[in-house]
Amino acid sequence: MKVIKFTNYKNEKFLTCIIFSILFLLTNKIYAGTKCDNINYQNIKKINIVSPELEGGATNDGSGIYFELVKLIYNPVGITVKTSNAPFNRVNMLLTKNKIDASISFYSSKVASDNGLNYYKTPKRPINTERLTAIFKNNSSKWIFPDSLVGKRVAWMDGYNFEKGIPVDYEYQRISDQLQGLKLLQIGRIDYYLDNEYDIKRTIKKYNFDDKQYTMQPILENQLFVAFSKTQKSNKLMDLFDCRMDELRESGELEKLYYKWDIPMPPKE
Repeated sequence: MKVIKFTNYKNEKFLTCIIFSILFLLTNKIYAGTKCDNINYQNIKKINIVSPELEGGATNDGSGIYFELVKLIYNPVGITVKTSNAPFNRVNMLLTKNKIDASISFYSSKVASDNGLNYYKTPKRPINTERLTAIFKNNSSKWIFPDSLVGKRVAWMDGYNFEKGIPVDYEYQRISDQLQGLKLLQIGRIDYYLDNEYDIKRTIKKYNFDDKQYTMQPILENQLFVAFSKTQKSNKLMDLFDCRMDELRESGELEKLYYKWDIPMPPKE
């Protein structure tokens, strides 16, 4: 094989640039550009997302399926994703005042609007399905929703708006985390603990909670979304979110991400 030797400095410099360019293309996932380019998002350089801390979903170290998902959507198209956590009530305030671009794990804006909440918008593509579930002791009376909750001590996470779907009178007990809910149920301080089925099961498994004495009953299902502030910038970010979700679904990357976190794939819409 004949070896070509470059003795000219300019030629060597040019060859070096070519080699490094090829290596960069091979070692990085470069967004080639598709129909999503029609959204005209190119002037957006950063998205600021503040979420309640969701174990396995959105945590302080930037990990979790939802934080990973938004990075997978926006980073390849040149938009830097800044993530952080804040209590649910503060997140609501930040969205209301358009101080952030988006947050994680909200009901659709239509469901929110039907319940008198009009401070955010949601894209078409959901990120998960919440199965609102009640857990209670086996010796409780026969479960009939919502009648079983009448006059009972019912607990759920502070900031969750479950009361909109419970049209009866009950005694609400505020809790700060899932483990507290299970402990209060265990010692008889509450009658029913309500939460996402996935979060209840995850907490039971994590803390080796003996669930043989308890029953879980589904109440209702709601799709969960990324919630965006009501700004012109967010309109483009939402359209891009939907477009990129479709691309990730078609390429198989979305399925890989949800498989990694052992969470069922979200419906297309």
